[in-house]
Amino acid sequence: MPTIETKHLPKVIADHSQNMTGKVVVITGTTSGTGYICALEVTKKGAKVVLLNRKSERAEKALKELQSEVPDGHFESIECDLQSFASVEDAIAWIKSKYEVIDVLVNNAGVMALEDKRYRRWLRRADANQRALAFFADQRALSVNREK
Repeated sequence: MPTIETKHLPKVIADHSQNMTGKVVVITGTTSGTGYICALEVTKKGAKVVLLNRKSERAEKALKELQSEVPDGHFESIECDLQSFASVEDAIAWIKSKYEVIDVLVNNAGVMALEDKRYRRWLRRADANQRALAFFADQRALSVNREK
């Protein structure tokens, strides 16, 4: 991924970040933009980052680039299509089997910039965006922090 120039990011990181060593950070939608930068920066701070993306070449490429940028970083890429309840359930089950606590959840995924404005396309976009916002809002996912 090419370097993304930002005006305020260095100051925000300097003024508002903390040591994330050992913290588990789960991020949806990390193939580009905000999700990618978030994964990059929290990993630099020592976090273990779980990347949740649909299976795609973009997801594979983003993982390789993140690993290249932070060679000693801890990344785990999990296939998760937020438009599929089964895929979400599988991702939740995997996370619960691996981690006792999720310290930070970033619901970043969404579908944007679809060319076709027809109702079904709009509905698909709205559905994916809402599932991204609600990814861990139900009891099955939140119980990661309570069951163990």
